[in-house]
Amino acid sequence: MYLVLRPIQNKKTAYVSDVPNNTSGTWTAATNDGEAITGKAPALQVRTSDDYGDDLPDVVANALADLIVSQPFLDVLNAIGVKNYQKFPLTVQHHADRKKHTYWICNVLGTIPCLDRKKAKVQWHPRDKNKVFVMNKLAIDPKLIAAHNDALKDGDRLRLFRLQEARRFIIADESIRDAIVKAGVTGVEFKKPEECSD
Repeated sequence: MYLVLRPIQNKKTAYVSDVPNNTSGTWTAATNDGEAITGKAPALQVRTSDDYGDDLPDVVANALADLIVSQPFLDVLNAIGVKNYQKFPLTVQHHADRKKHTYWICNVLGTIPCLDRKKAKVQWHPRDKNKVFVMNKLAIDPKLIAAHNDALKDGDRLRLFRLQEARRFIIADESIRDAIVKAGVTGVEFKKPEECSD
């Protein structure tokens, strides 16, 4: 089973609404396209919004759909052999206590074209009919994921990846969900694709 991995956003939990300092829009957008970023990353820092809560979880929701994670989150991925990601250090300054906390931007590498075009309800991008502009209801086809992975070597098969047609959606298999839940990682949820939309 494949699930959508997303940060939990609510008023009790910390939220980042600003763009990391010292970055351009191009660099920030690149962490959401499933491709490797080359070159040295700038020193990255953000501040949590005072419109949200004080609880600082392992996965921090944010306006840019970056995957902002703690080291325990990455430790789980490493322990179960997930290697298709880059990490960039990010300092998160807490709005309440002004303390600075060490986090990472996790750039998930790899995309799979697995949108179920018959079941999904989407508005296509006006200039690219292979990219979703608005996802009204997500649906994925596990057979397309299997076909993609079957063409790869065992070590290259993707268990964590981005949906190629709408790369803001991060897809994980249930072994990743189980490991993250067992480790007690906070701030992240796993939803059935049909429960997800923009």
